[in-house]
Amino acid sequence: MQPGTNRRRATARAALTAALLLTGVGLAPAGMAAAVAPTPIVIDDFSGNTAGARTVTTLPLPNTSTTSPGTFTESGGQATMTMNGNGNGTGGVQLSYALSHLDLTSNGSNTQFFLAFPQITRTGNFTTAANISISLTGGGITGTYGTGVGNVTNFNIVLNFSCAQNPVCFSPQPNFADVTNVTVTITYPQNHDSSGSSTTVVLDSINTTPTGGAIPDPATPTITSPADPTYGPSGTTLAFPVEFTSGGQPVSVWSTATGNALGHGDVTVGGTAPGAGTYTVTGSGSSYTVTVGPLTGDGTVSVSLAAGVAHDAWAQPTNASGTTTVHFVVPVPPAFTVVASPPCRGMRTRPADVATATASVAADACCSTASFASSSSARTPAARTVPSEGFSTTGTSPTAVMEGSEAPLTPSRAEVFGSIAAP
Repeated sequence: MQPGTNRRRATARAALTAALLLTGVGLAPAGMAAAVAPTPIVIDDFSGNTAGARTVTTLPLPNTSTTSPGTFTESGGQATMTMNGNGNGTGGVQLSYALSHLDLTSNGSNTQFFLAFPQITRTGNFTTAANISISLTGGGITGTYGTGVGNVTNFNIVLNFSCAQNPVCFSPQPNFADVTNVTVTITYPQNHDSSGSSTTVVLDSINTTPTGGAIPDPATPTITSPADPTYGPSGTTLAFPVEFTSGGQPVSVWSTATGNALGHGDVTVGGTAPGAGTYTVTGSGSSYTVTVGPLTGDGTVSVSLAAGVAHDAWAQPTNASGTTTVHFVVPVPPAFTVVASPPCRGMRTRPADVATATASVAADACCSTASFASSSSARTPAARTVPSEGFSTTGTSPTAVMEGSEAPLTPSRAEVFGSIAAP
């Protein structure tokens, strides 16, 4: 049993009722195919929607006890019951529902009865305010389950289906997927109560739901973005993973429009990049991926999910996501231009003359001038003259014999700087 809020209960009741009306659960004839998405089953929302014909019986029955019978009224989506034990019996109210072979598990998703009580109050100071029991007939087997409840406000009372999950359960075990009757009985906890106290019970709804002592927060989708900006060639696709969570935990959701896994129509995709209007949606449960493209040019890509496009196993509509936007860029390779220059003349090398040497030469496009620098630890060559080919050259180098004459280097090391002048 867990506390809640009136606003939360009203929202949950509306969602459960909407699921009932959307799928026709409990209102359709036997044999109708179940919805793909699991949904809680609304037995009674006390707003006129029930899973089957309802019979209200006040207890004790007439002429069976000296205790005054309980009372039942229904208004504003709530049932209000009063009861006492001032005689030799116990007062109370019994709600019985005739069902047409209804699957209360909703294809295995639901595991419990879930009764939402805004109030259970017994006047005076007592441990137990009311006894609550459910009798269920399924597959020809009738099982019962009961519990005592103290004074509470905004509490949910959960009654487990199966003994496999919890030893406190229906006994014997009926077939919860083929139910023909559900009876909820709420009674005063004692007879011969001379204290003059009474109990008031306000019941919001009777449902079968997934496991949980409280209605969870609606699921919220989170979209993971690729790198922004993203660079790629024409034809690139971008993947946007989407995860639905509630309270930090993954939550399975289904399309509100189709009852299946989310699809193309449940996601909003846009942007200025060519190809952004082409996308697919894959996945199931709590995890989906939106794949956009192929993209063929620069621009933006945005992905979002509107509120209510999906619902969880409690039939609650999902929250909206934020809008995730990425800039996509197709890189342009650099262009190179090669400009040919006329060959330069004026220098020849003679590797045999030196041991090691380095030189650099820079010339303009017409080879009008050139400069060089060199260093060497080579042997000292003898000065000699080489034939001229039209250039007047001054300078000395151990690596290049210029047209002109060479001066001997010192025996240890020489560093020469010179210039070549065009004729």
